[in-house]
Amino acid sequence: MKKSKRFRDPLTIGLLIVSVIIIIVFYANYVKRGIELTDPYVEQKTNNVELENKVLAVASKFVCACGSCPKEPLETCSCPTARKERDFIRDALYSGMDEGNVITTLNNRYGGIESEFEAQYGSGKVNLNLPQNTGQNLLLDPPGDSGDASQFASFANRMEIISHFTCPCGQCTMDELKDCDCDHPRGAKEVKRFIDEKIGEGNLTVAQVIELVDNKYGGKIR
Repeated sequence: MKKSKRFRDPLTIGLLIVSVIIIIVFYANYVKRGIELTDPYVEQKTNNVELENKVLAVASKFVCACGSCPKEPLETCSCPTARKERDFIRDALYSGMDEGNVITTLNNRYGGIESEFEAQYGSGKVNLNLPQNTGQNLLLDPPGDSGDASQFASFANRMEIISHFTCPCGQCTMDELKDCDCDHPRGAKEVKRFIDEKIGEGNLTVAQVIELVDNKYGGKIR
């Protein structure tokens, strides 16, 4: 008995491969859409063109870190995690953090940095157990309003935290940390970077961040 050659035909094999790919893509989109519907997180985009361009510039160095998306670029991915990551970038930039620190903080919190940037910013990590939503949004809540003291600090609280301190470097004439931008050892830039890192961890209250800064640098005035 002759064996069937039906499945040896290249055209048939090609059609089967294409069919399998279509099924996989359809299923992935179906699952992703289901996730979006169960987590209808609304990204807080602004009308500030310059800010939004900076958000995309930072996001372009990352892929989505949710673990479900097939390494989709962070600037275009529409899953809930990607939207929250972009809001994290947006809030950090709006609060005054420079792009380099935003990239480092995002990388340490979420991971997903593109391999070409690992040498500069590190490989980062993915820790989705960190709180994704602090209950505040810097674009809606004015700086200085810490709300419930049990809430985790967000970049909305950055200036409030900074306002509790003097510049501890002892080498400049600026008293208030908020007015100083010196780069002396233990100076304003170093302290503000430390504050940004602690806020970026996403699991500390305002009071805890203030305590950590005071323990490390001193200079608390209120």
